[in-house]
Amino acid sequence: MSDCPACSVLPTSGLKSLWGLADPDLRLCPLCGDWFVWSSAAPNAGLTRIARPTALVMEELLSGTVRPPEAVDQAVALIEQPLFAALIDHLKDDALAPLLEHFVAWLPTASGDVATALGQRLATAVRSPRFNATLTTLLVAAPSTPRTLHLLSMGLEASEAPRPNVVTPLSADEVADFWALGVSLEAIWLPAAEWARAVAEGRAQEVSSYSSMGTAETGWVRCHRVDALRSACAVVPPGRTAEHTEWADMRDDRDSTAVCWQPFWDMQVAVALDHVKGPLKRYVLAECARQLGALERSWPHEGKNEDTRQTLVGWLDDVTLTPEALERELALVKEVSLVHLVRGVRARWLKRDCDAAVSAVLMSAERGKRDFWGHGNTQRAAAVRMELLRFIVRLVRQTR
Repeated sequence: MSDCPACSVLPTSGLKSLWGLADPDLRLCPLCGDWFVWSSAAPNAGLTRIARPTALVMEELLSGTVRPPEAVDQAVALIEQPLFAALIDHLKDDALAPLLEHFVAWLPTASGDVATALGQRLATAVRSPRFNATLTTLLVAAPSTPRTLHLLSMGLEASEAPRPNVVTPLSADEVADFWALGVSLEAIWLPAAEWARAVAEGRAQEVSSYSSMGTAETGWVRCHRVDALRSACAVVPPGRTAEHTEWADMRDDRDSTAVCWQPFWDMQVAVALDHVKGPLKRYVLAECARQLGALERSWPHEGKNEDTRQTLVGWLDDVTLTPEALERELALVKEVSLVHLVRGVRARWLKRDCDAAVSAVLMSAERGKRDFWGHGNTQRAAAVRMELLRFIVRLVRQTR
């Protein structure tokens, strides 16, 4: 392993990680105090020394002692975009507080990786009780751009604290974004006009499940009625034709969730995640960790497993262990009720696996009393899945 480029004595493993298991990661040499950025794509064992003037500005930003806007402008000039974007990602709330006004003013003109990081960090902040009121006020006074208006909408929604199971149809613009990425939708999320258009264009499909001479017949059939029960229907994007199962191909199974809906939901997530490339993955992983943590904190205690559960929930936000040590700790967790948390932590910090991260969130959302076929709270899972899909679609569309 290469020696520390700063002092030629300290091995790479001796550097202190400041951002846990992130890639890129900020690392500190305890001997000389120099800062390094580590990236799996960088040469020299992945390490690049950060010039001292740049490191001083970064330290001010991360510690919350910066005096905007001058220091932020200096940071823009000194710090390369990918590193600055990662720094914004890792700003703690106390460090973010003095930067809010400047970040909101900067948002409309920011570009590239920094614009994405800025938008996502402010999106997280505007949904938090600490910053919601302040940020909403700043956004109301900000120039009306798609970015600021979108954040303002999020802030207003968060301030109203809607119940997670309430179905609020997507806006026409949101539906257009889903269609642009080829992501199908459950009919309940569509505005009435789009639902009627989908039926007329042969893009609506309905679950059909009945018994015929003692045999179950379950599958998707094309829907031609605007007055059909929309909770039993789905819609595919324009240019495609709704799925239709011929009678001979119907499944001998009355479990319509397993036969129809679960493959549909799996495909929804797969199509959306197929657009998540490169640096966008870390935002999806962070959002999954946020939602999984929020769901878990709303659950009652796990009894004898509560300490382990709290440790896992904490690891969703931050990890100071090495990858090897974290994997050893996760391997020790055998409780079935904690499998989804282990999956979530491993997906974010070890595997960088967005599909596994989404799966962990949905497993937590579905927890609860099981029905005859073994399905849990599918209504809550549907609301959480849509929140994740909206986040992913919005993220991808804003970065194109």
